[in-house]
Amino acid sequence: MLLTVYRHPELAVRGVCHGQSQVDLAESPAAAAAAIVDELSWKARLDSFNVAWSSPWNQTRLVAQHLAEELGIEHREDTRLSEMRFGDWEGKSYSEIRAEQPEKFQMWMETWLTEGAPGGETVEDFLNRVGSWFAEFKEQSKSGLMISHSGTIRALLHHFHEAPFSELIARPIAEGDSFNFEFSDE
Repeated sequence: MLLTVYRHPELAVRGVCHGQSQVDLAESPAAAAAAIVDELSWKARLDSFNVAWSSPWNQTRLVAQHLAEELGIEHREDTRLSEMRFGDWEGKSYSEIRAEQPEKFQMWMETWLTEGAPGGETVEDFLNRVGSWFAEFKEQSKSGLMISHSGTIRALLHHFHEAPFSELIARPIAEGDSFNFEFSDE
């Protein structure tokens, strides 16, 4: 069984704390899906997938819907695949957050592994949410594609490799990067 995960394409707005916000893509979702289909076709993996997964947020959902349509497979969205929730800071630029709440921002930068942003979720809650989806996915026998967020990809890597999230957060994950999670049929 295989799970192939792509980070969503480049966003139209940069430098903003997106978290769980609807954000437009810099390119059309159809063009992004077509590029993925081309890559999968080159790798001879087009017939490997039964379902295309995404979060409910536009930056992942719209591309996954186009992918599912092009490949003739089911699209499923799951809120557990959402990026980490940043609460009161959603939609604000990092410089705006620093200027408006310098003490809270500095405290969060020092304690982000154990404390959430104001009104947001903690890393532990985030990892548990994504982990619950991952555990369910491993129990079924369908290979899947996913269009996802960088934080969610790091959470999947954390669960798959049992790697510390604090180390994975520094790993660059560019828009369009892909990751394969292969499971034995044991």
